[in-house]
Amino acid sequence: MKLYMDDKVPPEVLALATRLGLIIKALPDPDLGRDAQGGAVLASCHILARALAPLFPVLRVIDGRFLACDHSWFFLMAADHSRWIIDVYPVGIAVPGPLVVDFSLLGLFRLYDSKHKPTFPENTPAFAEAVARLAEAARAINDTLPPLA
Repeated sequence: MKLYMDDKVPPEVLALATRLGLIIKALPDPDLGRDAQGGAVLASCHILARALAPLFPVLRVIDGRFLACDHSWFFLMAADHSRWIIDVYPVGIAVPGPLVVDFSLLGLFRLYDSKHKPTFPENTPAFAEAVARLAEAARAINDTLPPLA
């Protein structure tokens, strides 16, 4: 079935989102290390976005809030100058991301508030270690996939 968005999403946005989805679905449950209290570091949107970002330099990590939740996502300006949100770890969604959100749709982009600065332990050794471990796993998966066109 052809969907309304099929003609709206630029090919490079769709290709990136598809690639991100392949990587996310293939990621194992890696040991992301321990926090300062000795507890296991769990994957979060903040960690996942930062782990994937180096693979796709056209994507910009945005930290903010989705509804009432601290959140991180990607912003992308397509070649046709359309603006997109690619949410690799959607809040409250049971199916793995990414979600591709048309920034021009009046109501949807307002759910993503980049003016709010979230409070998460970004500057801790445990956070940096978790990002590095997940980035290594993501890079290994990406290297097995054919190049993006």
